Amino acid sequence: MSRRLLPALLGAGALGLLGLAAPEIFSGTFSDAGTFARVATLVAFLVAWTFAVRRWVASRLAGRVLAVVPVLVVSWVVLWPYLRPATEVDEAFPVATTTTTTTSTISTSTSTTVAATTMEPVTTSTTTTTTTTVPPEPVELRRAPFQGLTGHRGAGDVALYRLDDQSLLLRFEDVDIGSGPDLEVYLVPGEDRRSLADAIHVAGLTAERGNQNYTLPEGVDFLEGTWTVLVWCETFKVEVANATLA
Repeated sequence: MSRRLLPALLGAGALGLLGLAAPEIFSGTFSDAGTFARVATLVAFLVAWTFAVRRWVASRLAGRVLAVVPVLVVSWVVLWPYLRPATEVDEAFPVATTTTTTTSTISTSTSTTVAATTMEPVTTSTTTTTTTTVPPEPVELRRAPFQGLTGHRGAGDVALYRLDDQSLLLRFEDVDIGSGPDLEVYLVPGEDRRSLADAIHVAGLTAERGNQNYTLPEGVDFLEGTWTVLVWCETFKVEVANATLA
């Protein structure tokens, strides 16, 4: 086997293993022209950097180190989120305050004396009453199932709850969302939205699986109209999953 063909064969084998381990990498890459162009630009930069280092760095060892370091950095930042085990959390609802009220009653009777004779003994009684007020459970206002986009996983539900203090809570329940680098949660007005036009940022995705709570931004009426909950990959500028709260 020619030594020149060996790197190409090793590269093809690595890509094949990568496709088996994390098919979302390739399905996401070819999901649209913009994402493909960004990935192709990154790959072209790494290839050009490798050739430049091999040509201009005299020391073979230094050249190899300089060529490998960017590949390792890109692999860690871009590929590792797809290859690592999916993160999972199980967050409970925010703890509501329980109110306890204690009331004490003290009654006292005095003796009556007739002709220097005590007719009744002195008696004292104490009564304590404790009342515990448990706040109401969160009220579910809207619910919708997630769907995966651009070849990514998307399962579970998102729900909008009203808490006892009248604030709103966005909650992901039993979700399983595709992995990827730098995943963020947005709310976008409209149905089945898949872009960030008019989007409102909520927070970074806590985990790919499980139950998780998100505090909604203030100043926006999320009960008015239809909203899409969109999980977005900031690195590749591509949609990962969404759900429509109507």
